[in-house]
Amino acid sequence: GLNTSVTNLGDSLTSLTATVDTLSASGSTAVFVDAEAPSGTMDGTNTAFTLANPPAPASSLTLFRNGLLQRVGIDFTLSGTSITFASGSVPQPSDYVRAYYRTPGAGTATNFNDAELPSGAVNGTNFIFTLASAPSPAPSLMLFKNGMLLTQGVDYALSGSTVTFANTTVAPQAGDSLTASYRH
Repeated sequence: GLNTSVTNLGDSLTSLTATVDTLSASGSTAVFVDAEAPSGTMDGTNTAFTLANPPAPASSLTLFRNGLLQRVGIDFTLSGTSITFASGSVPQPSDYVRAYYRTPGAGTATNFNDAELPSGAVNGTNFIFTLASAPSPAPSLMLFKNGMLLTQGVDYALSGSTVTFANTTVAPQAGDSLTASYRH
């Protein structure tokens, strides 16, 4: 299960990187939505949630539940702004759901860093890592430890290009992988 989830996350990140590369090459000025919490009641039975805007294209939606990438057609479906979770993926009361996507419109020109390896010792005692650039906006930072999306303000703090982990529980241990994708 975990290996499949990590593999699927890697495939999704590869696809996201290809989409971003295409946007960058075309000089796109798409509007990005970062770390949106879809509206809806997280009570373990409600399957219907709503985004503030329709993702365009729909394939730009990347949805995470408790840091795990959710798979369209398996874990949820999307129709316009409506997300419907499958019965085995229904958010529970204490879950954390976040969506990243593009919407129609004209935003500012953007630079991207994808699958960057932050600098710093991955040894379980180092809490401070440095990114190549400061994420702008800050919520665009998607920081992954072993393929799991971490939560800014809970698992780590961001100040400019410096990432500081909250504690030894979430700080990368020897052998862990740490990657970052963000706009700047």
